[in-house]
Amino acid sequence: MRTLAFMAWLLITPLACDVSLAATIYRCGTVGNEYSQTPCPDGQRLKVDDSRTPEQHMQARVLATHTRDLGLALERDRLAKEAAFRPPRAGNLSSSVTPQTVEKPARAKVHKLKKKRSARAPATVPAVLRTDRTQPGAR
Repeated sequence: MRTLAFMAWLLITPLACDVSLAATIYRCGTVGNEYSQTPCPDGQRLKVDDSRTPEQHMQARVLATHTRDLGLALERDRLAKEAAFRPPRAGNLSSSVTPQTVEKPARAKVHKLKKKRSARAPATVPAVLRTDRTQPGAR
């Protein structure tokens, strides 16, 4: 008995959900982005019937199936790549430092040797420039 009631429900449901029997829909608002089942002052009545041919329905189903299959294939590829990825592991977690792993600090101070100045006095420049008129070419 339950099976018979279920079969009757399956046969009646598509008739009750027919788009042509749906309520009238109105497009309202100044911009036209509000929808209502009740008429509004500036509303436009929308035509809600599906005027596509059976061939167009079939093409839409084929396209949807193809898109779904492509999405599933991309997901499988992504999951395979994620499963193949192995993050690098830590080499050693101990705190002991061995001489082989000691490195120079990044900013090692470099001490430059300053040049030593000679012990003799530097040559002094006379404060007054003297010119000798005995030189040839002088006036």
